[in-house]
Amino acid sequence: MVAGKDTFRWPEKLHVMSYRGAGEDIYHSWGDLLQADTGMKVHIAGENDTVDIYRWLGHLKIVDMTGIAPIEATHMLMADGRYCVRDGGPFLVRVVWVHSKGSAGFFTRGDSAIKTPCDIKPGTRICRMTYVSAMRNIDGLLAWAGVSHDDIVWVNVANATENYMAVVEGRADIGSSYPSALIMLEAEKNPYGLGWLDLNAEADPEGARRFRECDPIANFGPVYAGVQSAIGRWGITGINFEQTRADADPALVYHLAKWLDENYARFKDRHPSNRFRNRETLIEGLRNTFLPCHEGLITYLKDVGVWTEAHDLRQRENQELVDRYATAYQECMRRADENKIWVARESEEWVKFWHNFRKSLPEFKAFYDLSVVAMKAGEKTRTVSGTAREETDG
Repeated sequence: MVAGKDTFRWPEKLHVMSYRGAGEDIYHSWGDLLQADTGMKVHIAGENDTVDIYRWLGHLKIVDMTGIAPIEATHMLMADGRYCVRDGGPFLVRVVWVHSKGSAGFFTRGDSAIKTPCDIKPGTRICRMTYVSAMRNIDGLLAWAGVSHDDIVWVNVANATENYMAVVEGRADIGSSYPSALIMLEAEKNPYGLGWLDLNAEADPEGARRFRECDPIANFGPVYAGVQSAIGRWGITGINFEQTRADADPALVYHLAKWLDENYARFKDRHPSNRFRNRETLIEGLRNTFLPCHEGLITYLKDVGVWTEAHDLRQRENQELVDRYATAYQECMRRADENKIWVARESEEWVKFWHNFRKSLPEFKAFYDLSVVAMKAGEKTRTVSGTAREETDG
């Protein structure tokens, strides 16, 4: 039960942050309506550095909500790469609502002979994006291809423009991006056009399995939106969520969820990404996600009759794992200080210290579905894990 939900008054301001450009436009598409309805100022800011976005949300608390892809959430929670700093890394992140469905993939120049991961051979030139926190998707791609990192020619790129220019100018064979990114529209205008590697998990399940060993939350499916060259090709697909902190006001989260649910028909056509910002997509995403829900969202879903005992089981599992990472990171930094280890991403000693410390923690994985709960008189509850890879008695 959320205290004060029936006497709730909207705060003066709500601070949300997303990627610059398209991300800001998405928030304006419904945030402007929310502002008009409630009198609350919806402050929308753009930033492309996800390390900063998560720092401002979870640690400095100057942002109330953001919508970032699950793969980036795992980098944050595991303090990978550039997240491995004192005022970054894992915090008690929680789901507010669904953001959208999204796709990512690997692009080539249109005249490239590289069509699938199996076409990647020693000597293939791949963009190394020095501006991102980690490159687990690249690790997965090479695992699918069966090629080692040492066999690749790496082309360092410092930003998204350099990333696509290296490919269209012929200095690199493969880059990584979102098909819906505005910069890909510009990239596709080059005389050769663009191609996209087909990550068809049905045609090559063994390759997809190797990819998931590097990136356990990856799912694959046809790209439904973005540049024309990507439509219908298989990419990395998933459902993204609006995220906040566990200590966010439960009544605010409850009423945000309620407003987004009840006003979907008003904003769904104001931006293509809003097509999936509805209750149906939220419930679909909760079947698979490792992210725990905020208590305000849980109360709302209970009130509308869609939260089940299976959701409770998944919530406990997800919350325990996220919170374990947040606690472990703080403890690891304390131990590093005691050992006079410099806590900074530039410190190889600290990065190694944290990586060794987190080895005892389970990995984040995508679930295939919610657990099946069978209640029988006189018997223990039997649960079958939604990962479809293990079975437990609880």
